[in-house]
Amino acid sequence: MQNLATQVYSVAPPRLRSMLASAMGYRLRHRRYGPDAEELVRQALDRESWSETTWRAWTDNRLAEMLRHAAANVPFYRNHWTARRRHGDQSPVERLESWPILDKQALRDQPEAFVADGYNASRLDHETTSGTTGAPIHLWFSLRCEQLWYALCEARWRRWNGVSREDRFGMLGAQLVTSLKQSTPPFWVWNAPMRQLYLSAYHMQPERLPLYLDALVQYRVRYVWGHSASLHALAREALRTRLGSIRFDLALSTSEPLHPRQRHDIAEAFQCPVRETYGMAENVAGASECSQGTLHLWPDAGHVEFLCEDRMAAPGQTADVICTGLLNPAMPLIRYRVGDLAKAPDPREQCSCGRSLPVIGPIEGRISDMLRTADGRLISPSAAEMVFETDLPLAEAQLVQETLNRIRVRYVPGPGYSARTEQILRGRIRERIGDLEVVFEQTNQIPRGAHGKFRAVLSLLPPPENSLAAHTETQS
Repeated sequence: MQNLATQVYSVAPPRLRSMLASAMGYRLRHRRYGPDAEELVRQALDRESWSETTWRAWTDNRLAEMLRHAAANVPFYRNHWTARRRHGDQSPVERLESWPILDKQALRDQPEAFVADGYNASRLDHETTSGTTGAPIHLWFSLRCEQLWYALCEARWRRWNGVSREDRFGMLGAQLVTSLKQSTPPFWVWNAPMRQLYLSAYHMQPERLPLYLDALVQYRVRYVWGHSASLHALAREALRTRLGSIRFDLALSTSEPLHPRQRHDIAEAFQCPVRETYGMAENVAGASECSQGTLHLWPDAGHVEFLCEDRMAAPGQTADVICTGLLNPAMPLIRYRVGDLAKAPDPREQCSCGRSLPVIGPIEGRISDMLRTADGRLISPSAAEMVFETDLPLAEAQLVQETLNRIRVRYVPGPGYSARTEQILRGRIRERIGDLEVVFEQTNQIPRGAHGKFRAVLSLLPPPENSLAAHTETQS
């Protein structure tokens, strides 16, 4: 049914596309915001004034419950602990340090083994994400998990900044809301139940950017939300042609690091505060930036460890972000290496905003490159990575832009890889980026950089003078 709906949507005229998007928006709104949605938001805001002692007791209790539940009811973990007990290991399951680090490959290899007993995967919300390696990860969420997560997002991404889910907003994200072949507007779709104008991140040629700005004005959006690079592209156009004529109440950046130059330009162009957000598809951790420019971690979403070589990192040391989710008993992820890097926080640091939420430094992971096209479009890495979403038999994969008209796909094949896989991937790349040459290169491992990570999207093009890419590179 989902494939049929996608096919219908892809050929529908603009008005029907908005109707179909609104139908999906109604479903999402119903799932994310239940009858007690406002109460959950209020509780989240109230917790921000808790003392350190109260926070520790609250999170320790939930963490112990999740660990006992995972050890007893999740097949992957139950097998792990059964094997350890068989060999005489009596480590207590309630102590987090007794658990091994969970890497994404284990999740890719047997995702259903992480679904807890008593939960029917077919009745859970199912998502896939490519992560940072290009290989898909399957995730399942309970309804309550979604409602708790979106209450935190509402409280700390929106309410901290004077807006709410009832306000109209513009979203620049990675969904393919219109065909790349479309050369005339609209390059966006209106999702009425979510009050959301979803603008395509794949059609942002310089000559089209004024149309995007016009649409944001026409739909009377109060705030904008999207990939840092895409917001910056719009901001530079507004600075060039409409300085002082467009104003929003807020700009929220997501999915990518927000560089100082980007923040400055977005704030100046749209005459509004710019706030960075942090989260991931797995919903095991979240963070939000307050009015003091401080990024605050959400201890009620997950327990976060900052480890260097699997040992606790010293404050200020670059560390792996290791998360244990507290919201999703349907698919608990324990000591999960999310693939991001961050400076380990100083637990003694407090923010002048008065909130007791832990302070963390900038997230240093997810640093990829913008792709450029021969017709002048800029494709953010988060948008480009969408070609790897859903099932493909790939262990790892990377997009490498070698010229304006050629992209190389480096890949480590998984079971079932065939010429059909290349055909599907080539079609997705051309659907989102354009009719360019796609070259495939098989390898035993994608080349790693610092800290053993690799970028899913990499550009080998020199940054053009006065371009967005040039400005962002100087801030990397």
